[in-house]
Parts: sequence; structure tokens; C-alpha cells
Amino acid sequence: MTLNQTYTRVRQSEEDEDLLAEPTEADKIRHEAMLKLKKRSDRRKIVRQKFEAFLWVAVALAILCYGDGNRNFFTMLLHNVRLERSYLHVGYALLGVNTCIFCYLALYLTVAKKQDNWEVVAPWAIPTATIIGLIMCLMFMLALWPVYGWFTPLVQFTLFMGMLLSNHFIPSFGYKPRDSNESEYRID
Repeated sequence: MTLNQTYTRVRQSEEDEDLLAEPTEADKIRHEAMLKLKKRSDRRKIVRQKFEAFLWVAVALAILCYGDGNRNFFTMLLHNVRLERSYLHVGYALLGVNTCIFCYLALYLTVAKKQDNWEVVAPWAIPTATIIGLIMCLMFMLALWPVYGWFTPLVQFTLFMGMLLSNHFIPSFGYKPRDSNESEYRID
């Protein structure tokens, strides 16, 4: 055994003894400081996420309010002659189908049947909703293309993100989601 290997072994055993020893006052202070930094970091992360969500929702609301520049978005959907109505109606129908799938999963299975395991009870639902959602996005894009042109994907994505992130501002009324560590799907 070389001198370097011996030195490394002695140093490793000293480090192991340090780990087994009682924490000193300095260790406790260091630990408290690290906890404070983690709490502050977590608060900053939450504030940043809320601010980003607010920006997406604000831009989506601006699109809804100003539509094509002449009328708001909903009035434009009703009265603009440049819209491709057939694609728009197919998109509405697919939106209705997706809403029915969502209601089946979130309301009927979860509330009425008390089933949280959607993948087992209805393995067809999520893939079907995904495919229908992609086709629906294409139909709305084709319907809105004559109005927005090359900005159509950007408008659609902004409206989608605004709708998705608006959930940040819905109060929870004391409901706490189940901790991911307590999942019934754990295998360890």
C-alpha cells in the first residue's frame, strides 16, 4: 500500500467519524441558515410562477378583448365573414367531445364511482382525448387562419396557455392535494 492510499484511508475514516459525531452548535446554525435560504428560494419560485401565470392570462385576456382589432374575440367568431365556418364547427364538436371525456373522468369516475385510477378503469380516455385535442387544434387553426394569418399558431398557443395557467388564481378553499410520496403506485 502506498503512502497516498494510506493517507486517503485515514482521511476517509476521520470523515466517517465526523459524520457519526453529534452536530455541533456551528452545524446547527449552518442547518438553520440553509433552511431559511430554502424557504426564501421556495417563496421566490412561487412568486415567479404566479407572475408568469399572470402574464399569460393577461395576454390571453387582451386577445379575447381585442380579437381582430375591430371586435372582441367572441364577436369575431360569431360575425367575421373571413372565418372558415366548417372547420370552426368541427372544432366546436371536438371540443364538446373532449369536454364529455373530461366530465366522465373528473366527475363521474372520481366523484360518483370513487375511482382515482383512470388508467385502469378507462384506459381509452386519455389517448382518445389527446388525439381529439390535436385534431381540434388543427381545426381551429384552419378556421382562424384567414383572420390572423401566420399569427394563428401564436394566438392559439397564447389562449391555451392563458386558459391552462388561469388555474393558479382559483382558490383552493383549504383543499390540499395528496402528497406524491403517498402514492399508491409506489413500488419501493
